[in-house]
Amino acid sequence: MDTKAKHLQNTPQNHKGLLRFLTLLLAIAFSGCLISYTLGATVLNETFTQNIVDQPENKTAIAQTIRSAITQTGVQNGVPNQVAEGLLDDETVNRVVDQTVINVYQGKADPIPTSLIQSTIKTKINSLLPTSLGISLDGVIDALNQNVKQYLDSNVQGQATQVSQQMAMLQKTAKLTTIITAIISILLAVIMLILSRARLFGLQYIGWGILWTGVLNLIAYGVIALNDQMSLVATYGRDLQEVAQNWVKAANHNLLLTSSAVALVGVILVVVFGILKRRDKV
Repeated sequence: MDTKAKHLQNTPQNHKGLLRFLTLLLAIAFSGCLISYTLGATVLNETFTQNIVDQPENKTAIAQTIRSAITQTGVQNGVPNQVAEGLLDDETVNRVVDQTVINVYQGKADPIPTSLIQSTIKTKINSLLPTSLGISLDGVIDALNQNVKQYLDSNVQGQATQVSQQMAMLQKTAKLTTIITAIISILLAVIMLILSRARLFGLQYIGWGILWTGVLNLIAYGVIALNDQMSLVATYGRDLQEVAQNWVKAANHNLLLTSSAVALVGVILVVVFGILKRRDKV
């Protein structure tokens, strides 16, 4: 009887090295699961991005960028400056932005609704420029719309299409990664419990794994926070750089909240099961 009791007591000690290794694997797998889930719920999520775009400061920056480009193109095609500045009103700009976000997350080619911009320009020119002199505006409108299309195609449409295609691939990758790493995390936790004859011993190691998951994710948060001038942000141009940074910062803030919560849960599990384990020995 004493021999059996001693065997049960020594079993966890025999597997301590393996359990520590499995704890590290659990932390890495669960960390990957939470990061991929956070990506899927933030930057890869249409609703999240739309909420960022709808923030007043971001919407103003985007509207100014679009309106400035259209105004410049209009002036270059002989449209008076005052008329060119009124080619796109706030309502149209907002519709363009909202439709672009939808098209990007649906994986559509040429996400920026060029036809919407062109039809609005035609309506505005006909209403703003006087036609009493009998001068046809069709030539001006056609030339302007053609130049607008060329500007969009050469400057932003290609980038938007590339982002749209990458977004669809990343969404599938993030979802698959979340599922696979979640399954691996569960299997590792089960194996750790099986290797631990004393369940409290295994549960405490699982708690350590969860704690280190939170720590790894907090490190990832810190790396992103310290590199908010990343090249992926800078590629969107100066005018939209702040909007892109706000987008990344909002997603990173979600990672901070998730990581902190996971780390706190890990601390609680380690402390609680550590106390219960000591009481069980007594």
